[in-house]
Amino acid sequence: MPIEVRNLGRGIAVVSVSGDVALGGGRLGRSLDLRGRSLEDLGQSLGRLLQDGDSRIVLDLSGARFIDSAGFGALVSYKKRALERGGDVCLVVGEGRVRDLIEMIRLDRVFDLHDDVAAAVDRF
Repeated sequence: MPIEVRNLGRGIAVVSVSGDVALGGGRLGRSLDLRGRSLEDLGQSLGRLLQDGDSRIVLDLSGARFIDSAGFGALVSYKKRALERGGDVCLVVGEGRVRDLIEMIRLDRVFDLHDDVAAAVDRF
């Protein structure tokens, strides 16, 4: 799960994630994604942004192939933390499995979904 963080200023950051976001024990039985990277990295990245005052977060999941239930739970938790700080978390998702999962569990009612990063940044 490679992660790229870009700070755009004005309290806005773009966090791009690709691969599988599987926070549960799942297939590996450990807190690693399918590439062997520590899953705490995403949580640490989001937590650090919020701590540093970047509470308007665009989470680019357009490169993600899969998110498990624990991953969705973590996203909801970070959205709540961002809202408490006067910000928000919105998601960039293309057509496909991840968007289908988000819509199936009705998180499209919780998160603003965007087709591209530029549209998500413009929201702020």
